[in-house]
Amino acid sequence: MFAFQQLIAGSRRTALGFAAIALAVTALVAPASTARAATPDPSIVMSVQQADLRAVAVGKTAVNGGFEYSFSVTNAGPATAPMVYVYQEAILVGGANGLATQYQDNRWVTVGSLAPGKSYPIKVYCKQSLSYKCSQGDIFVKLGAGPISDPNPNDNSAAIK
Repeated sequence: MFAFQQLIAGSRRTALGFAAIALAVTALVAPASTARAATPDPSIVMSVQQADLRAVAVGKTAVNGGFEYSFSVTNAGPATAPMVYVYQEAILVGGANGLATQYQDNRWVTVGSLAPGKSYPIKVYCKQSLSYKCSQGDIFVKLGAGPISDPNPNDNSAAIK
């Protein structure tokens, strides 16, 4: 009889332990399952700021046995572009078969902030040799990471032959 009473008391403690665990788990899970997503306020309109960057070919000038290619980077707005980068390069062709390619003055230039309506000049230099001749200069404009987007990326590059 004594063993039977101990068995019943042990069973009650085990059941009470499981009940306490179930209550604790329910308390932890219930707030997450009953939480509701916030309803968006239709009166708040999120605007995306845009800065239309444009690469413009200006001209080519002979300089010291090579060429200077002139470009302009313009922000057509409407917002200020907080961080503008320009990749520039001069391409030379030639070599033994005339089909080889070399690059000069190829690098990223940090323009920085560019206000609407403002321009920034870019010069790309190419120095010819006996076997390589300047073929073209080109640039590619890019916005840095941030909340500003470019609505027309199709005008972000320019080349001069």
